[in-house]
Amino acid sequence: MKIFICTITCFLLSLSLSAQYRYSSRKEIKPTRSGYFNISEFGYAPAYDSFYNPGALTISTINGYKPSDHFSAGLGISYLRFNDGNQHISNFLPIFADIRAYFGRRTALMLVGDVGYGLLLDKVPGRKGDLYLNPAIGLRTYTSDHTALVFSVGYLSQFLLSDSYDGAYTSSSHTENISLKIGFLF
Repeated sequence: MKIFICTITCFLLSLSLSAQYRYSSRKEIKPTRSGYFNISEFGYAPAYDSFYNPGALTISTINGYKPSDHFSAGLGISYLRFNDGNQHISNFLPIFADIRAYFGRRTALMLVGDVGYGLLLDKVPGRKGDLYLNPAIGLRTYTSDHTALVFSVGYLSQFLLSDSYDGAYTSSSHTENISLKIGFLF
């Protein structure tokens, strides 16, 4: 019985060593340098100050062009669902410009700047959406020649305008959230 166990152990060990050799001889990933791209992200934005600000779920898609592997620009649309834990839920549809700079090759540091206008989807009299900001820092790591994983941490702020009694929009409030996103670049 001991000889059988030693034989099986040696056989499995030789298989694992040969598998490691084959794995190391794979072709190197060479990311696409330029062209059109899509980034699809999902995330959560917990409140910076949970007493006054609600947390938000976020889903976004960005389409654009990257002239090189170090810069990209595009237009994006996102869905934000703010919920403070009670029955206060607000839904926004931000439309924004997305600019990204990458520092590195296969795995790169990523600086993100998203600026746009967030439409308030809820029918609330006397309120409408306003400025949408989401600067972030993160990582992009290629998994194949045309696909990469993106992770980012940033600051998310959605402004909301409120009117006074005469109908003019006079006051503005905004959220302060920390955005945590994961997604794919195609």
